[in-house]
Amino acid sequence: MNLSELPSELSAIARTAQIIVAALAMGVIFFGLIVVLAIQPTAIEGMPVLSIAAVAAALPTLGMAAILPSLIVNAMLKRMADDQQAAHNRTDANALPASAAESLLRCYITKTILIAAPLEGAAFFQLIAYLVEGQWWSLLVALMLVVGILLQFPTATRIQHWIENQLQKLKHMREGSTF
Repeated sequence: MNLSELPSELSAIARTAQIIVAALAMGVIFFGLIVVLAIQPTAIEGMPVLSIAAVAAALPTLGMAAILPSLIVNAMLKRMADDQQAAHNRTDANALPASAAESLLRCYITKTILIAAPLEGAAFFQLIAYLVEGQWWSLLVALMLVVGILLQFPTATRIQHWIENQLQKLKHMREGSTF
């Protein structure tokens, strides 16, 4: 599969990724609505320890969601470049393995999940903290985390642009230059 063959495959991959991201966001949204509209917790007296712990746990989660996917994508690109270099030593220098675009499609879904899933967990923690302690700012943090999940919502165009960028990086890596 090459980039010109992607449109038919791209819509199926985009739909799968959209379903995953939407499901992650909707679970948090529905639970949040239940907590706010049906349960309506009241604020506790004293130090909101659980709410503070939820915010403290969200910070490294944000860092992980920002850093881990790019590390995994770069490792995959390096592996692909090494594989292509080995193939280059045996065959045509300009030939990309047929699976390069397909591998990048799978990598895109993995990257998307690695960003959205930790944000979902942190958002649920915020909602549970709100449920227990009733601090309004826990809802605000949960809302920001849901926005972070929704920002990962993929489209066929977004995926295609991402793949094109990764193929450029792969080409540069193959040529021995940095990116």
